[in-house]
Amino acid sequence: MNAWNRVLWLLAAAAALVGVTIPLAGTAVTLPILLLSVPFALIHGVRRYGWRTLLFFLIETLVASNSFENLSISTGFPFGHYHYTGHPQLIHVPIYIGPIYFGLGYICWQVANTLLDEADSRLGGSSGSVAGRVEVVALPMLAAALMTMFDLGNDSIASTMKRIWVWERGGGVFGVPYTNYLGWWFVTYIFFRSSRCIW
Repeated sequence: MNAWNRVLWLLAAAAALVGVTIPLAGTAVTLPILLLSVPFALIHGVRRYGWRTLLFFLIETLVASNSFENLSISTGFPFGHYHYTGHPQLIHVPIYIGPIYFGLGYICWQVANTLLDEADSRLGGSSGSVAGRVEVVALPMLAAALMTMFDLGNDSIASTMKRIWVWERGGGVFGVPYTNYLGWWFVTYIFFRSSRCIW
């Protein structure tokens, strides 16, 4: 096992340890685990796709997440009306939100890729097979669905109980509006779909 694989295993073990021990102290575990996904995504992504590809995905997720989050805070589209309580912020969004989109997004992409039998290796091919054309749509759709599933499990706790952000009008899923989940799928699908051409 080379040194980078050891680092990846150490990051995974640290996330598991944090996930087990922090709740015993009665504090929130989500943010530390999500932030551990960032170095994991950087190391694994560079090794799998190279610096240029991963840098494009990083920039794209940072820009898309901050743009859509700020748009929603200002207009209600695509997630709904809410505001963040944490600081420091980039316009109206805490600076840690973008890296979380990146780290979690990369992990969801890899899980979807594994479920679809390494579909990323067939995305840029010139074969034009039916399977390849389906994977161009299926891989980003599944990765976005996985991101949305995470959000479904996390948002009601983070917003309603922890008050990391506050929904102005509440909603039907433990205080979270349904539009939030449609918005998450939409936004993450957009950056997965546009990234799929570089993988």
